[in-house]
Amino acid sequence: MQIYSTELWKVLTKKRLIVELRNAKELAEKAAQLKSDLLSQMSHEIRSPMNVMLGSIDMLKDELENPDGLNLENTFNAIENAGQRIVRTLNLILNMSELQTSNFVPHIRKVDLKPVLKKLASEYQMKCRFKGLDFIANFGTGDHFVMGDEYSLTQIFGNLLDNAIKYTHEGIVQLNTTADSENALIVEVTDTGIGISDDFRDHMFFAFRQEDQGYGRNFEGNGLGLALVKKYCEINRADISFESEKEKGTRFIVKLETIPE
Repeated sequence: MQIYSTELWKVLTKKRLIVELRNAKELAEKAAQLKSDLLSQMSHEIRSPMNVMLGSIDMLKDELENPDGLNLENTFNAIENAGQRIVRTLNLILNMSELQTSNFVPHIRKVDLKPVLKKLASEYQMKCRFKGLDFIANFGTGDHFVMGDEYSLTQIFGNLLDNAIKYTHEGIVQLNTTADSENALIVEVTDTGIGISDDFRDHMFFAFRQEDQGYGRNFEGNGLGLALVKKYCEINRADISFESEKEKGTRFIVKLETIPE
């Protein structure tokens, strides 16, 4: 057994304490930055739709006092959209909180992904139609049975479709499934939207990170969607990758191992 002198032991202990203090400082700084990002994003994502709702209520009062110029449809649409935005923000926060605190317990079982995706396709087709976008869904004829957690699998493709619609002004959003030669199911979500810059690629799946930051940004969002997608892919042992070109669109590719029917 190696025996250290008293002086050498003091030096080694001091060095170890310095390293531990440095690591603790770095962790504290990261936690502080994460807290700052959280407060910034959440305050915007909750305050903005709340302002819309309160402003719409004021407009509604004015319109009810002046029945001749009544135009309730736009007002109610604005209130509904703002309410949905708040609900989505709170759901994303709760989902991320469950993952961060290890409170999310996946129920891994045999899942037929085709009806899951078809249900999402029906929902997001309506959203595309409302925005004036074309929606295309093509489901391959191969097996769509995978071992996974149905809730988190649904969240993966729901978040990817949400982003595709949000960042596409005109054109197409597409959901495709194919089988490859390695007994895997490939699910692709493709859009003709604004695309992703090369500088932002390495930050795509970080929480609270968006390419367009600040209160003057052009798109709503809290930067949690893709971070959750990445974590849910890990839970379901799915590989995720993407291809994108600025102003030409983005394609996300999720690869899952299939199991026999």
